[in-house]
Amino acid sequence: MVLRRLARSPSFLHLTLVNGFVGLVGFGTNLFLIPLLMRRFDLLLAQAGLVFALSLSLATMAGQVSGGYLIGRLIRRDMRWGGWAPAIAVGLALPFDLLPIHQSDWRWLVAFLFVATTLLYAFTPAIMTITQSLVEPSMRASAAALHAFGQTVAGLGPGSVVLGYFSDRLAALL
Repeated sequence: MVLRRLARSPSFLHLTLVNGFVGLVGFGTNLFLIPLLMRRFDLLLAQAGLVFALSLSLATMAGQVSGGYLIGRLIRRDMRWGGWAPAIAVGLALPFDLLPIHQSDWRWLVAFLFVATTLLYAFTPAIMTITQSLVEPSMRASAAALHAFGQTVAGLGPGSVVLGYFSDRLAALL
């Protein structure tokens, strides 16, 4: 019943599609970062893993907390901020996702990815709030789970393939 209802909701389908694209970038970056730190900057696996775990998990937390706080305030003024704020955050994240590739110091690479990750995950509370507002309270957990499933399938499926392709192309240029 929840799946049938959400499948007919353009809002749900669009939000899940956009979140899937963000998952493609986010999950792809996650799969790519540790090997990049090891190959390009000669970090040991333990060092690269620690840098990855601390920086991106802290950035995800900062994005979700700050995004949740900000969207909560903005939606009270105008419900359309539920769509505008995520679009702005994703747009602002794009340059910070592209800048790391050109860094010669791993610290700058991680700093730019920290900002990008914070911005990408800042919209998650708005997306989940909107997703849950599309259904009755008894369907909210299922709606959130279906949305997260869509993001994960898009991110872990094509995300690793697309980033692997770009990694191979980039390696040929360097």
